[in-house]
Order: sequence, then C-alpha cells, then structure tokens
Amino acid sequence: MARFLKTRTKVLGLHPGSLVYIGDSGDKEKININLINYTKESFFESHSATFEKCVESVKDGSHITWVEFRGLSDKKVIEEIGNQFGIHRLWLEDVLNTDHRPKVEEMDNMLFSIIKYVSTEKKTGKMYIRVSQTSIFFGQNFVLSFHDREDDIFEPVKERLRKSIWKIRALKADYLFYSLIDLLIDQYYIVLETMGDYFEELEERVTANINKLNPVDILSLKGEFLYLRKTAFPVKEALNKIIISNHPWVEPKNLRYFKDIQDHTVQIIEVIDYYNELTTSLMDFYQNTINRKMNEIMKVLTIFAAIFIPMTFIVGIYGMNFKFMPELNWKYGYLAIWVLFLIVGGGMIFLFKKKKWL
Repeated sequence: MARFLKTRTKVLGLHPGSLVYIGDSGDKEKININLINYTKESFFESHSATFEKCVESVKDGSHITWVEFRGLSDKKVIEEIGNQFGIHRLWLEDVLNTDHRPKVEEMDNMLFSIIKYVSTEKKTGKMYIRVSQTSIFFGQNFVLSFHDREDDIFEPVKERLRKSIWKIRALKADYLFYSLIDLLIDQYYIVLETMGDYFEELEERVTANINKLNPVDILSLKGEFLYLRKTAFPVKEALNKIIISNHPWVEPKNLRYFKDIQDHTVQIIEVIDYYNELTTSLMDFYQNTINRKMNEIMKVLTIFAAIFIPMTFIVGIYGMNFKFMPELNWKYGYLAIWVLFLIVGGGMIFLFKKKKWL
C-alpha cells in the first residue's frame, strides 16, 4: 500500500501548509542547487550555486533563469524559496508530498505543475516501476524545478541549452517549461518499451514451457501497469489546464507544443490500457492452459480407472471366501482369468479409441 499512498503519520493533526517531507529519500539527503542562465546569445551554468545567487539571478530579469533543486529534505530551504518567490505554503506542502497526484495550478504570477518521473528496475527477475516526483514553477522569466531524488533527469534538456539546439534558447521561459514536461512524458515511452519487452518475455515463457512460469510474475506485471496508469492518467487533465488557462506568460503560439504532449499522454494511457488487457489475457491463457493440462491428466487417469474397474470386480468375486467355487480347483483357472483380463482391457481400449476418447 505504501507505493500507492505513503504514510501520513507525520502530518496527522497539523495545520494546512505544514512543511513536512513525505517521501522515500529520508531526512539526510541535502538539497543540491543548480543554476542556469541563458539568452539567445549566452549561456551560464553553475552546479554549486548559492540560494542567494539564484534569487538574484531570477530578480535580474535580463535572461531566462532555471533553478533546479534536487533533494527535498531541507525544509528550511523550501520555506525560504516560498518566501523569496511568493509561493503559497500549500504549494510548498505539495512539493514535499512526493506521492501527490499530478496536477497543474495557476496564480497571477506563475504556473505550478506536478508531473511524475518514471523509470524501471529489475529485482529478483521481476520488473518494477520506480516513480519520483517533479514539481515545476514557471514564471515570466524563470523556471524552478524540484526533484525528490539526486538523479539528473533533465540532462538532455541541459545539453540542448548548452548547444542551443533548434530554438530552445531563442524562446521564452514557457518553452523551457514545456521542454521539461515533454522530457518527463517521453520517459513514459521508454518505460513502456521496457515493460513491453518484459511482457513479451513472459508471453514466450507461457507458450514455450508453462511449467517454468510463476503466475505471480504475471500478477506483478499487471500491478505495475496499474501503478503506471495511476501516475499517467491525471497528466492529461493537468496539461489541459495549461492549454485553456490563457496565462499571460504562456505565448499562444507555444500552446501547440502543450497540445502535442497532451496527445502523447493520451497515447500513453491507451498503450497502458492495452498492455493491461494483454496481461489479463495472458493470465487467462495461463489459467486455461493449466486447466487443460489438468483435464488431460484426469482424462488419462479416468480411462485407466475405467479399464481396471471390471478387472477389480472379477478379482473381488474370486476373493470371496465361499467353499464351493469350481474354478478354484480348475487346472487352467489362473490362466483363464488372465485371458479374461486381457480381453476386457483390450476391448475397453478398442471402445475408447473408437469413440475417440483416446
């Protein structure tokens, strides 16, 4: 249950807006701050920027500023970020709550989004979905991103900024905001490809040798697809809020990009649902195959039992302790019984084959 809803014991009874970290990284992880400033002609990057330098850069306004915070356990830094940038404490609470539902909310001076970053990991031969939360604040000339792990998930976007690929540095902060969300959505495709390969592996094991497959592997995979759907489904609604918001910092000409990633989200959800149905079908196929093999075994056992029933009846008759049974003193009695057994057994086998039961 902890994967779907993390424990809330630390926030029980606290007032709204209480800054309490709810996540898996623990309280020892420090916040790493990366600062990027750029214009169409210039680019600056610092991997060890001070918080004061970041605030100064955002307030400068002569360039686009992206401040990346990795790790969320230092609540004092999070609170100071809210004070400096005018971020409501309820939003800061959502940043620290790492299993929050994906969403987009807007204020007059900024947009706030929560999108999940997904990846895969294989443990004990099973494939699992790994989910971490990314929160992004977008203002007129700045973007603030928060990730609850140390992973540098936005490196591809940074590389595009360094090399000024296409027009990322020529456009405003809304395009950077889009680029970060786009990368998070593209990661779902990578995960689906990996999960699809694992599904095909299970499918081959079912068709090749069903005895080598543990049905728990199929149930586990189905649970992972449901978990993936839980993180992807709200994103469609969240992106729609950006499209219809008419926010002053989102240029109308760039709305097409947000519509594009919304289309990608719809496709991702459809693929997840498709794999979910395939997993259910695979489980049904596994169960039907097991049942069919069991029926075949029971059929063979039943035929053998049917063949030996009349023989058992004959043996039962001659096992009775009557004094006068003429065959007991007959010289060829034992041989006759065996001949009778062969005739009865052979006749029944002939009958079963004629009826195509064998």
